[in-house]
Amino acid sequence: MKQENNQYPSKFEQAKSLVSLVQDAIVDVMKGEQVFSTDELKEKRMAICKSCDQYNEKHNRCMKCGCFLDKKVSLSSARCPLDKWDGSETGSADFYNMFN
Repeated sequence: MKQENNQYPSKFEQAKSLVSLVQDAIVDVMKGEQVFSTDELKEKRMAICKSCDQYNEKHNRCMKCGCFLDKKVSLSSARCPLDKWDGSETGSADFYNMFN
């Protein structure tokens, strides 16, 4: 069943997720890697999210990390907090992520 309540992680945890996401995108830029996902990858990721029990359809957000999914799926280095996205479809910036 898809989540409909508003029990997202704490604001602090959401901020950490956002900082990690931005940090990974910056590293991708610095390394000359692709920053934005292809349309095909965005659609694939959103389909996975929409089938997940942590998906809040009303707000198009992930209840696990609190991210707005229309934005998150657009960054190639983004990660699913439940490891539902195939790791091979992401950039390599995660190596530099100091928050995980």
